[in-house]
Formats: sequence, C-alpha cells, structure tokens
Amino acid sequence: MGAGLPQLRAMVADFYNQRYGLQLTECNVLITTGCCQAMLMALTAAVQPDREVIVIEPFFVLAQIVGVAGAIPRSITTHAANGYQVDLQEVIDVMNERTDATILNSPDNTTADR
Repeated sequence: MGAGLPQLRAMVADFYNQRYGLQLTECNVLITTGCCQAMLMALTAAVQPDREVIVIEPFFVLAQIVGVAGAIPRSITTHAANGYQVDLQEVIDVMNERTDATILNSPDNTTADR
C-alpha cells in the first residue's frame, strides 16, 4: 500500500509543524484512502497473528478487520441502560498476555440515534 502523494504528505507535515511546533517530514505522514485502509494498516502493524484485540461493542462494522489482520477479536458489549459506557474493570478482566490492542470507536454510529 502506498503512503500517499509526496506533495500532500509534505503539506500535512508542514501543517502539523506550524500548528503544534513539531518537526515532521513527509516520511512521518501516511495518507490512506479511508478508514478501512487505515485500520488494516494500523492493526497489521500493532498485532501479531493469533493474538487478541479487545473490541468494544457496538462498533463500527469495520472493526471486523481485526480478523483480516490475523488477530482474534475479544468483544465487550456495552448497553443502552448505562449509556453505552465502557466498564473499565471489564476491559481489565478481558486482558491477558495475548492481548495486543483495544479498539474503542467513538462516537459509534449505531448509538447516534438512541
């Protein structure tokens, strides 16, 4: 997968340098075609095959990319009764030595109208 147009990457680096006082170059910037590509690239960089990723539900459907990246999804379901809030203790309880990442999509489109 390509990193994006060099000119665009340089412009994005310049924007962040000016706004936040950073020292980025185009090599520090990655342009994707959308969330699918970005999520797949991030997950394949962050997880190892057959390791676990905690996914908070309800989630954007593309969180299923966890399996495409070779990882095993471990779901934690939130509920309307508590405003879809994540119980931190539940996340801690699901974590183990095989956990590589956690995906928390917020705001989640599936709860926007509730």
